[in-house]
Amino acid sequence: MLQRVFANLLSSFIAQENVSSSGDQNDEEGSISPLSFTPEGSDELLDNVRHEKYTKTEDDEHTNISSDDNESDLLVQLEDLLKALEEDTPHRLSQSVSADIKDYGTAEFLDLSSVCFPNVLIAGEGIETDMRFASRQAMVYMCQQRRTQPWLRFCLGLMVTKDEMGLLRADATGVEECVFPKNIGRGVIESIRLSLGILLATDQELGQHPSFFLRSVTKVLEEDQDDDIGNDDRGQGAKKRRLIPSVTMSSGKERKSKKLRLETSEPIPSSPTDPPPQPRRVVSREVNWITLDEGKLHGQHLFNQAPTNFYVKYLIEDRGSLVGRCTRVWCVYREVFESDPLLDRYQNELSKRNRVMKGPYALKIYNADMFTEAYEQDVLLKAMNIHQSKPLDGVLLPTHVWRLGDILFLVRGLTQDERSPNLPLDKMKNRQEVFTISPLKRTLSQFETVEEFYHVLIGVLRGIESLQAINIIHRDISFGNIIIDKEIYCGTDKEFELIDVDGEDAPVALIRRESVDIGVSGGLHDLDMAAYIPKTVVYKCEVPSFSVPPPKVAPKKLASPVQQKPQRTGTVPFMSIPVLNGGQHSVTDDLHSLFFVLYLSMFTFDERLPNCFPNAPPHIRHRWPEAFLDWMGPDRSLSTLGSNKTHFFSNEGNWYDALNNNALSIWKTSNDEAFKWVHWSMLGTFYEQLWFWVNAGRVRKTVSLKEKTGVTPLSIRTALQTHLEKLDMNSDIPLVET
Repeated sequence: MLQRVFANLLSSFIAQENVSSSGDQNDEEGSISPLSFTPEGSDELLDNVRHEKYTKTEDDEHTNISSDDNESDLLVQLEDLLKALEEDTPHRLSQSVSADIKDYGTAEFLDLSSVCFPNVLIAGEGIETDMRFASRQAMVYMCQQRRTQPWLRFCLGLMVTKDEMGLLRADATGVEECVFPKNIGRGVIESIRLSLGILLATDQELGQHPSFFLRSVTKVLEEDQDDDIGNDDRGQGAKKRRLIPSVTMSSGKERKSKKLRLETSEPIPSSPTDPPPQPRRVVSREVNWITLDEGKLHGQHLFNQAPTNFYVKYLIEDRGSLVGRCTRVWCVYREVFESDPLLDRYQNELSKRNRVMKGPYALKIYNADMFTEAYEQDVLLKAMNIHQSKPLDGVLLPTHVWRLGDILFLVRGLTQDERSPNLPLDKMKNRQEVFTISPLKRTLSQFETVEEFYHVLIGVLRGIESLQAINIIHRDISFGNIIIDKEIYCGTDKEFELIDVDGEDAPVALIRRESVDIGVSGGLHDLDMAAYIPKTVVYKCEVPSFSVPPPKVAPKKLASPVQQKPQRTGTVPFMSIPVLNGGQHSVTDDLHSLFFVLYLSMFTFDERLPNCFPNAPPHIRHRWPEAFLDWMGPDRSLSTLGSNKTHFFSNEGNWYDALNNNALSIWKTSNDEAFKWVHWSMLGTFYEQLWFWVNAGRVRKTVSLKEKTGVTPLSIRTALQTHLEKLDMNSDIPLVET
């Protein structure tokens, strides 16, 4: 047991170190365009800081593992190690190690990445001779800078050795590298030009997106009873940071630096074993406003319209990718004017000097691959147009979409004439910068009761059915893409409030928007990866492949339904078995993904989270069984994951025993010993709708994963709804024989 625990712990330490330093690099295709590097055109540089090569699917925002997840996994592994030590090795060494682990888990310390990197303008590395090592290390720092500065459109990295100087630039299309010697006249001139250029560069020339405007924020890292430090307008005040400490622990109960800080107020000298004292306050930067040009609205032709301004409340999600989709989502409030009828309700509280913002909304920015069907066929816009004439139940669509331009022009300055002769389409990866705005809703993790949870999933089936009716499949159903319709605001949220905002002479008014109804209890959003339903599902991938090269000629517009390219997308743990095995996406694959959402929810969601909507929900530390790594873990091809997933769900002894032994308490009986029958009944009903049960002559049943013919979202929705009406979610035994 100890051998397995120590092996898992070591891998967690490695993953934590890698992710905390380099960030998440996986993206939908994962590879860098051949135009990225000069002169060699090699992808080796970015591959050296890429740690999850198996997730080469289309959406980086879901397939990546965040540093928070790795931190949680590491703490869980430490708890396992502590338990194993106490059970298996009751001697003095185990007691000493156990004491260190407990200190490690409860230590208070400084998050250096949040202190330093939000204010870094250019990351870099200086080394004696090895330029390749300097480039790799600079990429590590650029990743961390990108994670803490989500307003960047691109990142810069500087490398210096005694003989060479180099510059890196990473954007959505790839990474550019330029290295020149310093021991010749041309190299000296270029070094001087580069140094002067960095000194004189504006924020936008260093990567800041021109649509983003920042504010300074003072964060208190220790409770300071002597000084009165003002909070920012979002109520961020005194708090303690708690992350994985990277300092050497002393043999006592406290680190030496902490003991010295408590005993004296004098500065503590740094040494190889003792870190410098932690600062009490850190001045950082955050996004204050986002301004978008109405002339860039996609699908609408507006002229002489004022730009749309958004006040940013907090960052919802950012995976910190340097290349690829680089998805970021903010909670924002949109500026409204006198024509908005909602202002009549607050006319007595407002003055002409107050700017008025209405929300909450989710503002999303991502870089869409211009060679995918979702972009070529403009699936999202067509769904929005249909929704305006006939609402799609169970589907939440953006209200507006902005397309700001392609990255090769916005960042690299390449016009169509400049890129065409030397950059053929089969050698180029280009992306479109897209902003979308939609009402902010609760996600699946914020369900109030188990009954609401099941009604939400039934609503998702209605959403799949609505999309099927207009010939569209979602292709990326996961926890994050399921929303709850009912808007339950927390007690501290106000329908109207005045706040002080940096740069504004008068307080800004935040008012609550009108409620948005999607027709059912829950549904789907985020149709970035959606596609038309293929005419046939004939593609079979014999050789594992993570991405499909772009066409060699300019793509032609095809009428729907279209014959899809063999391109696999989605979030790995929720991807259907046929898609993992190389099959083409279909409506059935969306249904399979929803089944895996239901199954994994029972290992992820425990007691109900405190309602904090529309504020950010707390991070969930899931603890999935180790056996799941065989069909969702890293360092495996998608085809291998598909085979392992087939084996796991073909035997009831695998997936049911995992539930009975590892499901969280909310899904178990009142004595927390066995999996609740009512949940097993709902899960089994869903299971039997998708696959055939066969008797293989063994003690346990096995199931043929050949799909049932005629399975539809409506048939599964009807079966689950009928079954749910017969069950009592508070009971440990069935009320009705089914």
